Formats: sequence, C-alpha cells, structure tokens
Amino acid sequence: MKRARYLAVGAALALAATACGDSASESGLAPTVLSGLESSSTSGATTSAPTPDDDPTEPTTTSTPPTTASTLPPVPASSFDVDTMVDRNVSVASIVVADDDGRFLGTAIDREGVGCEGTAPPYYVKVDGGGTVSETGGANGERTYAGYPTASPNRRQVLDVGSCEGFLGELVLYDLAPDLGLEGGIRIDTGDAISGDASWTAEGFITMFLAADYPFGNPSQNDENDEPTVAEYLVNPRSGERTQSGMLDQFHYGALRLPDGRLVYTSFEAEVKVVVGSRAGEPLHQYSASSFATSPDTRWLLVWDWVFDASEQISIELVSLETGESMELAAGSSLGAVWSDDSQRVAFSNGLETYVYDVSSTDMITLGGVEPEGCEDDSFVVWGRVPLAFTPSGDLYVGDAVCDESTDGYPFSEFKVQQVSFR
Repeated sequence: MKRARYLAVGAALALAATACGDSASESGLAPTVLSGLESSSTSGATTSAPTPDDDPTEPTTTSTPPTTASTLPPVPASSFDVDTMVDRNVSVASIVVADDDGRFLGTAIDREGVGCEGTAPPYYVKVDGGGTVSETGGANGERTYAGYPTASPNRRQVLDVGSCEGFLGELVLYDLAPDLGLEGGIRIDTGDAISGDASWTAEGFITMFLAADYPFGNPSQNDENDEPTVAEYLVNPRSGERTQSGMLDQFHYGALRLPDGRLVYTSFEAEVKVVVGSRAGEPLHQYSASSFATSPDTRWLLVWDWVFDASEQISIELVSLETGESMELAAGSSLGAVWSDDSQRVAFSNGLETYVYDVSSTDMITLGGVEPEGCEDDSFVVWGRVPLAFTPSGDLYVGDAVCDESTDGYPFSEFKVQQVSFR
C-alpha cells in the first residue's frame, strides 16, 4: 500500500492489490444533498499557517438552533446534478489521466503475474473513445508494469513511483502521447537511497524526499544512535535531473511541498495524523486521518481514513490550507478522493457510494452505490462505487468494484468504469 502501504494516500485505489471485502460502514453519509455544512475545529493546532495575499474562499459554516419536524426548512435544490451516467464497458484497476474525448490511461491487473508483495501486479492500458482497450508497452512489445503513477498538472507526463513494502524503488518519468499512450521513459536517479517519497508540485516539478535508511527510524548496522539522513530534491520533469533543495530532520510519508514552502504529510507516531507542517516539517495543524488529497490550486485539503473500523469515529473532512480550519463532509471511511482540474469539486467515497462536493456552493450529491461483485466481507475494506478521475471539462469517472483472484490465488479488485456528466 502507498507509503506505509496499509494506511496510505489513495491506498485502496492505488491499483487495488489487497484482499476484497464489502462490509458496510455503520455511519455512512447521510443526506443526498447537503448545504451549509457545519464547521469543526482542527485538532492539535499550534500556530496559524501562512496566508496568501489574495482572499481565500472560506468554507461555509452555519450555526442554527434546534428545530422540530414541523419547522424543518426545505432542503435547497442542489446547484448541480447528474446529467448522464454511461457504462464504458471496460474494467480497470485505476485511471491515471483522462481527456475530453473519452480516452484515458489506466492500469489493469496481470492475473498471471506476481509482484514483490505477492500480489497480481498492474500494467498500463489505454482506452479509446469507443471503449477499445490496448496495452501500453515498451518498444519490445512487453507490458509496461505500473507502480504508483500520477499525471503532471498539465497532463503531459506521468510519474511512476515503483515501490515495494514501503521502500522507494525506481522512478520513471513518461511522456503522454496524444492518444494517452506512454512514450519514452526517463529514469530518475535516486542515488543510494533505500526509501523515499516523490510527488508532483503544483508548478509541475517533482519533489523527491530520499532517506538513506528505513524511514521508520531503524538504526543503521554501524551505530545504534545513527539517525537516517534525509534529503529533499527538486527534479526537472523534462530531463530528470535533480537538485538538492535542503535537508529535513526526518522522513515524512506521503510528503507534499506546498508553493509557500509548507509540508503536508502523514505522521505514524503515537497516533496516525495528517500534518500540515512548516518548511522543516514541524506541525502547524494536525488532523485525525491517515490519507489526504490536495486540490490543484493548493487551497484545499481533503483528509480521511481509508481503513474501516466501526469502533472508531472516522470522518472525511475538508481543510482550508489558508486558515487551517476544517469541516466534516461525512462520517465514515473512504477509499480515495479525486479533485477536478479547477479545484471546484472533489469526489470521494465511503466505499459503497461516491459523493461529489462543490466547494463554491457547498452542495453535495450522491452518485449512488452498487453491490460489489465477488467481494467477501473484510473488516478493513469497504467495496462498492469509488471515484477514479475527472476529465478537464469536469466529467467524472467512477468505478464499481469487482473482486477476483489471480491464477496463483491472490485476491485483487478492478472497477467497472462509468462516465458521469453533470448539469
């Protein structure tokens, strides 16, 4: 799973290489349409985060006195709704990037292969506007296997982070062809590091955090008091060349550098938390969650737990990165979240259903759920309908879970793809 591989950013959607399950959350998302969502305070906030000069779009908060059934106000109509939902008649493990012509680059599961964690590995496929699926392989015709791929902000490149059991492996930078196939393949030097993190910045560069030791802080073989050396690099997306930008005191899982220098990451210390920290990583704000997704304009942060545990109070929260304030969008766990290109909408799932929240109007709608196929009960994963990717024009791809086993008996899941348009 991503980063710690069992509590990770986008873990359940990150190529779905875990056991299948369909247990339902006891506290799911309630109304179909919500407006004026209430605000909740941050936990562990110590100092205020830097605020840009322009005025942020603040989360809407309301405070209303108790009402009775006879005095309940009418639920306002949502500012948007589903126009069409089309079955694309394909199944994939993930969608990396999609365009407005019905094409997308995704991953499928190799039923006959076994990856480093003993699971069926994913490989790249591209889907054309008519739904035809073809493999995106190398020059020799072999399959191009995927690690944890993400598209650049301008949708012209794909960064593939090869990783196994928490260790950073090979980093490969691909160009995207006009038909969303993969071209080239620049390998980025990670030096002698055996663990690390790599992600796109909002400006289109790559931030790479490398540790010379296992990031949980295990002492080296030479000296029990040695601390792992951690370095941060900025990688040129055209050449793959890296430049060291500074030293950090410790490794941070899922680390993401904001344009103003703050660091967002997941902390696995006494309690698992998503942290918005200073340049060096010292906590400024902390949120009880294990996973996060920043909006493209880096104004918003969605935080959640993807691990389902009915005994805990789990929530999906929207955080303003300009103020540190948060508000709960839903109760329950999530299998991931995706943002629209304009940062106005975010789609997330409680596993069974997918929801779309509009930042400007504070409206939220449900896209419904489905009964997963072939998925058995599992206390850690809730399977159903999950968000996969937005197109530049705002269409959303969602996936309906189908669980299966590889030829060697390893469980995996893929998703039947539905394309949703809004009005």
